Amino acid sequence: IAFLIDHSGSMRAQVGTDKNYTRLDAAKEKLAAVVEALPKTHQCNMVTFETGVHPMWKELRKLTDTNRTEFLDAIKKIPFGGGTNTFGAMLEAFEDSEVDTIYLLTDGIPTSGTITDPGEILDQLQRINRTRQIVVHCIAIGLDSDLLKDIATITGGEYKYVR
Repeated sequence: IAFLIDHSGSMRAQVGTDKNYTRLDAAKEKLAAVVEALPKTHQCNMVTFETGVHPMWKELRKLTDTNRTEFLDAIKKIPFGGGTNTFGAMLEAFEDSEVDTIYLLTDGIPTSGTITDPGEILDQLQRINRTRQIVVHCIAIGLDSDLLKDIATITGGEYKYVR
């Protein structure tokens, strides 16, 4: 499983009723809960993205006690960044041949990287995924996103919207 976490400037926006609770806070909380619950046999990696794309590890790793602790510590330290390079983050995850599932947590508005047009992102993902068959689950945080709905649909994933 590759977890792709948007930490762009737009993730500073408030979500829910707490004025100090941001979209990034929501993403971190949900991701930490999942990582804590996964069995040790699962292999995972985290790719944080904003204008740049930052994989935690070069490839998936089993969630041993040491790796799980490192993963949870890294989640806490995710800072706010610049733009939103959604396509770049997806490409990074697709480069690991062991990845068969992606969870994309974002507010859904690509603003940087080689491709930002939603239609072109969908076309490229469909082309790339013909041979990989990676399932992409999309979690939209703070904004209902047609792009994320479409990514989930074309890859056989699920779409969730967190207000």
